[in-house]
Amino acid sequence: MPINFAVNYSKELAELVRAGQVNIDYFKCPAWPELVADAQEICQVYVHFPLIVGSGRGTPMNSETKEPVDWAIVETLMSQTDTRYVNLHLSQKNKEMPTIPADTTDPAHIEMLTELMITDVQAVVDRFGRERVIIENVPGRQGGALRPFILPQVIRRVVEATGCGLLFDASHARISAEFLGMDVYDYIELLPIEHTREIHITGLQIIDEAWTSVLRTAGYPEAKIRDLAGTPLDHLPLIDEDWAFCEWLVQRIRSGEYGDPWLATLEYGGVGRRWAVMTDQSVLREQAPRLHDLIKC
Repeated sequence: MPINFAVNYSKELAELVRAGQVNIDYFKCPAWPELVADAQEICQVYVHFPLIVGSGRGTPMNSETKEPVDWAIVETLMSQTDTRYVNLHLSQKNKEMPTIPADTTDPAHIEMLTELMITDVQAVVDRFGRERVIIENVPGRQGGALRPFILPQVIRRVVEATGCGLLFDASHARISAEFLGMDVYDYIELLPIEHTREIHITGLQIIDEAWTSVLRTAGYPEAKIRDLAGTPLDHLPLIDEDWAFCEWLVQRIRSGEYGDPWLATLEYGGVGRRWAVMTDQSVLREQAPRLHDLIKC
């Protein structure tokens, strides 16, 4: 089945799509009803929800509102768009679970957290059906998710226990593998990659002094900039290493080993103050068509 191609919605991209300079199948939009309505006037839309699981509450938290999910909003947006899946992010930070060390390798901690993830994901599967739920692998970095949340064998257990699918974020996998000291290809093979339903692709670049200045202008907190300095950050333009990785990834998808993804998304650009600084229309004009052709050919 052909893979659809999407790109993060941004005003810069919208201008290019209207002008016929970039061809996409979908905009990937945040769960903002007014923005979704505007984007739908230009192109098909699917919604990416800001839902975090892993606390064991039995319901996702909205990372934007810091409140439990409002399922009425989710269901309305899904019915109004071409959104196939309720996407969930496996992630709890040390501040949310202060009794567990961020870098824990204690088997008891890993087992407990895995069960909490399964509890939360299963609750969503019970509501929507396993064929409509996907979980995303998050990146491992200083100050990010507790270590067990990025372990590929844990993510596999959650998928196999609940029957949901995988939203494979390729850049997150590369970041997590480096953070864990693993070979990236070994890391990916340990994921439930055969259950992939959706793919996210971005560029990865090391945060040097030039990027530090950009992040500061974009409003990143100084503490976060310090944590990111010298480490890889995603959602940036693709460089040669990224293109080589994408070519390898597309080959594996075509082989049938990496599930049956309905869509691959270029997660570059976006909306809001941060992306007003970070989005370069010339990057979209050059890289979106190139990635489109790689995925579609």
